[in-house]
Amino acid sequence: KLAERSQVAAGEINDLSTNSVEVAEKAGKLLEVIVPNIQKTAELVQEISAASREQDAGAEQINKSIQQLDSVIQQNASASEEMAGTAEQLNSQSAQLAEMISFFQVGENTHGRSDSSNKPDTNIKTQPKIAPVAQQTFKSTSQKDALDNEFEEY
Repeated sequence: KLAERSQVAAGEINDLSTNSVEVAEKAGKLLEVIVPNIQKTAELVQEISAASREQDAGAEQINKSIQQLDSVIQQNASASEEMAGTAEQLNSQSAQLAEMISFFQVGENTHGRSDSSNKPDTNIKTQPKIAPVAQQTFKSTSQKDALDNEFEEY
């Protein structure tokens, strides 16, 4: 009986060994398919990583460009404010200049002449009017300093 049992056990061991060899062969074939796929996946991961780094660099460049654009916009706004202030000053100065010029009267027609009928009669002789001039004394001996005292600064 022992021999019979040993023979049955040996048959089972033989079947299990054959089965194990078949399973090992199948596992080897699967590994042959899986290993290239794993390598391909690793390459794809590296490509994704490189693309991600490129996108990060691109996003950084965009961020720098936006910061530069913001700086330019702020400079333009500042320049616009400065120009508006300058325009306001020029407007005020032109009004003052117009007021000063209104003191001098060139003739009845203060607008430009459009035709020859508006020409003044050159045969009429008039005496020039002499305006009184107040004498001023300057403490400065330099002619430049004397001229500077006559003008206001804006």
